[in-house]
Amino acid sequence: MIPDNIDEEVKRIVEKRDKERANFLKYFVQLIENHSSVFIFFHVNPDGDCLGAAFGLKELILTNFPGKKAYVVGDTGDQFDWLDMKPDLNINICTDFTDALAVIVDVGNKDRVQGYVKYFEYSKTKFNAIAKVDHHGVVSDFATEISWDDPTYAATCEQIMQIADYYGWKVTPVAATYLYLGMCTDSQRFLFDSVLPRSLILAAKAWRAGAEKNLIHNKLTHRTWQSICTSSYVLNHCTKSKNIIWIHLTQKDLNKLGLEEAKGLINTFQNLEEYWIWMLFSDTPEGKVKCDFRSINVTVRELAIKYGGGGHPNASGALIANAEIIKDIVADAEEIVAKAKKALEIQRKKEEDNLLKIKKTKEIEETLLKDNLELLSDVEKFIAATPKEAWRELDELNKETAQWVNEEWEKKRVEEEEKRKLEEEEVAKLAPPPSGENALDALKRQREQQIYLENRLTLEEIYMNKTRKRLDFDKYEAVIKESLIDLITSNPKYSSDGIDFDNYLKQEKVGGEIATGIVNTLVEKIKAEAS
Repeated sequence: MIPDNIDEEVKRIVEKRDKERANFLKYFVQLIENHSSVFIFFHVNPDGDCLGAAFGLKELILTNFPGKKAYVVGDTGDQFDWLDMKPDLNINICTDFTDALAVIVDVGNKDRVQGYVKYFEYSKTKFNAIAKVDHHGVVSDFATEISWDDPTYAATCEQIMQIADYYGWKVTPVAATYLYLGMCTDSQRFLFDSVLPRSLILAAKAWRAGAEKNLIHNKLTHRTWQSICTSSYVLNHCTKSKNIIWIHLTQKDLNKLGLEEAKGLINTFQNLEEYWIWMLFSDTPEGKVKCDFRSINVTVRELAIKYGGGGHPNASGALIANAEIIKDIVADAEEIVAKAKKALEIQRKKEEDNLLKIKKTKEIEETLLKDNLELLSDVEKFIAATPKEAWRELDELNKETAQWVNEEWEKKRVEEEEKRKLEEEEVAKLAPPPSGENALDALKRQREQQIYLENRLTLEEIYMNKTRKRLDFDKYEAVIKESLIDLITSNPKYSSDGIDFDNYLKQEKVGGEIATGIVNTLVEKIKAEAS
């Protein structure tokens, strides 16, 4: 369920992660110091990140904690044989773990931890404490004393480098090389969206510590003729649709290509612009099918989780029972992209509509501005062409009219006061009004509405009744007519004070702000010429 206030939810998640990291960094070094040995575990089908984190952490412990023992437990699958990463193979279930700390890296589920059943369930003695460092953002199904799982890190090796930097540990070139390997491989050499500025800072720290950067980049990009032929086979036998591209390499295909497994072949489809999801299915010797999922613009993590796997938003995997399930995965992948593209199209349409609205609003504003500038220009011309005497005469007429209006309002006020007294007497004679009803207020409102309608005088009525003259405004009558009507028909309490009159026009009259501008222009012109 998506929270109503997404900002609050993001804040809560960030605070939770910060608290978990602070707790881990507070106690991790104590756990190392309080145990004589550390055993480091990683996941099945190991990659550069889990191996780099495991062997990098081992090297850090041996360097910074003299007298401590550190072991890496698991089968590396001869990955990255150009680096000296040899696991400790003499560890068995009879080993005494009572004074040992277990550290699990780059994995959060016990069924994916190499040797979990053997060393954590069947061993004669149990580990005294367990710690976990991961970046997959999953809820672990095994207990730990401390845990730091932060999916904002592109690689677990980034977290190990962060730990070393936090404690001020010495990072040897060997440890730096292992950690740099994991940062490169899990971020596809810093190309994935998961890479943050922090990623490059931590990579730079590893480089500065002596990481063999050139060796790693050369080996990761090195290709043989056989690998090129294999990629060609994959591209020629894959299945393409509008949104996705995929291939199933059967055991027969692998034998034909001289491969024991299809590790790394998923990258053959990388950077093909029109495809949002690319997938590689390959048979395993055990009769199952290994699934590799990659994506841009959409996440494939939920797809992997649905079929018993996991991983990152743009790089995930799973292991399925048989090839019959592939068609279901392909259908789900098609649906994921279709929904994402539909949502993107809706968003694009909204943005276009918003831009169109902004454009229309701007055009209207420019038109109004142009009209107002023309109107003010006409007023200025009218003022310049009108003799001073005409303005003085108009001013006198306005004063006479205002005086007459004041007198009329005073008469009305006296009449209303007399009416009010009579009404109060009549109301007093009546039975008490029903609960919640004020008869006097109701009569008062009706009377005020009637008075307002009766006293809404026009320009012609005022001047014809009081001056017997008609104002000759020529073609400018339409421009200033409303302004003068507002001026000479306003309540005396407004006409007696310029500021109040401005507020009256702005609040009560349609086009009041324009009218105020015109009237103020006229007044300033009269004052200037009079002086």
